[in-house]
Amino acid sequence: MLSVIAVLPVAAVWIVGVRRGRFSDRDLSVRSERPAFLAVALAAAIALAGIAHGLGAPRVILELTVAGAVAAALVTLSTVAGLKVSGHVAVPVCVVVMLQASWFRGPWPFLLMAVAVSWARVHEGRHTSREVLAGWGVAGATGIFTRLVA
Repeated sequence: MLSVIAVLPVAAVWIVGVRRGRFSDRDLSVRSERPAFLAVALAAAIALAGIAHGLGAPRVILELTVAGAVAAALVTLSTVAGLKVSGHVAVPVCVVVMLQASWFRGPWPFLLMAVAVSWARVHEGRHTSREVLAGWGVAGATGIFTRLVA
């Protein structure tokens, strides 16, 4: 239920923005279109973390909501600085970092998925190698930060 609170506003802004022509395409390829969208995502992630904390959610949920807020902040800052970050890559990498110390099977399935997604995003021309590496960097920093403070 909490994830719906965070995802719904972001999805609505994206869908309405694409349909009404506020965004040029589904990937927000035009740099000037990204900050407003990411500001909504950041606000939703912060709201989700606040609600989860206020409801006394279990530690794992709090860690995930903090990770979402930290990642949204880092992606927004990177984007404002002029760097497009691959979210498709960042998600599985963040999962790898967060599960590395706690999942009994290890991070290998997620790591393999992150490598495969990284290759696919560059191969399909959706991102450059630099943008994929930025996704790895944002996700790694998010995961490490979250494991340290949450």
